[in-house]
Amino acid sequence: SLCTDHTSQCYQLPVLDTVFVRQSHRRQGIGLKILQDFCSAFSDDEALGISTPISATMYKVCSKYLKTQPQEQARLWEVESPGDWSQRVNVWLQLQLGEKTLESESLLTLLHV
Repeated sequence: SLCTDHTSQCYQLPVLDTVFVRQSHRRQGIGLKILQDFCSAFSDDEALGISTPISATMYKVCSKYLKTQPQEQARLWEVESPGDWSQRVNVWLQLQLGEKTLESESLLTLLHV
């Protein structure tokens, strides 16, 4: 368990809790670099978390990272405190389901037109 005296939340895995990039520094790959650093810092852990909710922008960062680092796809989870297995959703799976949902919605729209 990863707990500190400074927070009321405890996690059972390393968790990236908050990422904020100033607007003037966005779109420069900083979020991707933070995610890369986080994953490499905990390379021995079998599961890594990103605290819920994950923003749409962070999902884009995760998508880009996981497409270039497929070995990380099974390790990255969206988690609620404390991050027990019942409180985790695989980020890569969420991305795949989201893309399939978008594809299905587009197909349905085309069929109804």
